[in-house]
Amino acid sequence: WGDAAALQSSLKLIQDGQANLDQRLQAIQSVKQQKIDAVRQALVRVLLQPNPERIIQETLRALSEVGGDSLPEEILSHWKTYNAATRRLACEVLTSRGNWARSFLTAVENKVVDRGEIPAPVIRSLTQSKDDYARNRAAKIIGRYRDPNADRMKLIAEKKKIVLAGAADLNAGREIARKTC
Repeated sequence: WGDAAALQSSLKLIQDGQANLDQRLQAIQSVKQQKIDAVRQALVRVLLQPNPERIIQETLRALSEVGGDSLPEEILSHWKTYNAATRRLACEVLTSRGNWARSFLTAVENKVVDRGEIPAPVIRSLTQSKDDYARNRAAKIIGRYRDPNADRMKLIAEKKKIVLAGAADLNAGREIARKTC
């Protein structure tokens, strides 16, 4: 840290679409704790370029650490280009900070983000937020979030225990495989 030449080299590597994917990912991870404009701008430029989804996803994770007031708009402006997994990650990133969550809710309200794309943990986070404004707005825009009832959770836990701890019946498994394959 503090080596300007090394930082510039990493930023150049991050933006080089011809560079090795693993090297680019490592470079993104190495600069994400540098909360300076040069890093933020380089990461945003990665979002503007066609890049593999792994690069886009790691860039979103890095931007969530670097921060910046204009980042929600930058992330949301490319929403339609993200695949489903990247959109889920973007939802998590965009709701990780209070002022970002407000921009995210505006995007949901304006139908930039479809309500069906929002993962349950993000909905839970928004509707149970300590920020009254975000919580009320999320309830209005997305709807209420209801935790699964205790009986259903108990049934799931019992089934999970059977699946994970139960003895495997290899003959039954072979028979199922023979019938379906």
